[in-house]
Order: sequence, then C-alpha cells, then structure tokens
Amino acid sequence: STVSKQILCRYLEYDIEGGDTTSSNIYTPAIVDKMLCPSVHRGRTYTASFTEGYMQSTYNSTVPSGWLKPLDYIRLTRNAGRTAKVRIIVPHSSGTTNASRYVLPCYYEITYQLGR
Repeated sequence: STVSKQILCRYLEYDIEGGDTTSSNIYTPAIVDKMLCPSVHRGRTYTASFTEGYMQSTYNSTVPSGWLKPLDYIRLTRNAGRTAKVRIIVPHSSGTTNASRYVLPCYYEITYQLGR
C-alpha cells in the first residue's frame, strides 16, 4: 500500500508577461494550501492533489507538475522554522490550467512543510 504525505504550502504566483501577482496566500496566515502526495513515486514523477486552500478552490485538486519538481531537491520537515523555500519559473506546460490555457510562464515563491 502507498502511504501519502500531507504537504503544507505557502506561495506567491506572479504572471511574468502581465507583470502582476495573480495569486498568493503568503499574507493570509489563517489559510495554507494543503496537498496530498503519495510517498511512492515512479521514475521521479510525483502526483499530488490539493485538499485545501486557494489553489484547491481556484484550480480544483490537481497540483501543477511545476510545483512538484522541487520535491526532488528538498527535504521536508514538520519544524515550522525549517520550511523549504523555493523560487522557480514554471513554463505554461507545467503550470496551472490558466497558465496552460493562456500560455503564461509564472514565477513562484513556494514554501513546503510536512503536515501532520
């Protein structure tokens, strides 16, 4: 059986072409995005689903593959003082449904922390 991990995320999404922040939960302490990610993966290809937060309510459950790629390079912990912070440019093909639909590359600042 596959054991899934809950990952807590805070993020800022910036539309590079439009020059504007399109979404963020960084300044909303009461809201954190939560995703469920199986700890077993094939060929370093992760899958995950949003279970709570802005991304889940805006884009439904599928986590963009661009958000999952950093999981290859970070170590997740439950320690709030040791969250992993990633800055990444995600091409439209690995981004949200809006990014894919309108061919928008986005810059993200994302923190990842292991949930309970």
